[in-house]
Amino acid sequence: ASIGSRALSPRKAIIIAVIANMAGAATGLAVARTIGNEILVSELIPRQLEYVPVMAGLASVIVWGTIATYYGLPVSITHGFIAGLAAAGIALAGSGAVMWGWGYRLSQTLAAVVTAPVVGFIGGFVVMAILFSNK
Repeated sequence: ASIGSRALSPRKAIIIAVIANMAGAATGLAVARTIGNEILVSELIPRQLEYVPVMAGLASVIVWGTIATYYGLPVSITHGFIAGLAAAGIALAGSGAVMWGWGYRLSQTLAAVVTAPVVGFIGGFVVMAILFSNK
């Protein structure tokens, strides 16, 4: 869309895509590790039901992602998955199954939901200012 609307040249769009993809690849494993180990207290989830939070997280992503896309809303699939995971943990073992508190990842993730748009706006502004300074 950025190229078609001539907001960016193909070269500039590729540069932005490369930077974003490299950042995603560099942080992908850390995100997976956090989701797997630092949201729920796995000892409180019955062993025969360990798959349920993952399935609930996937279901929440499918439903929320579909609804948000239909209405053209911006959506974070990762945040939707974490919400489904936490909700399933609460349903299976109570609120003690979720690692609450500022020192835990769920609270940090919720804080990121608030701060990410601001940081993204500022970062996007800086990148665009740099890219268009040579024009």
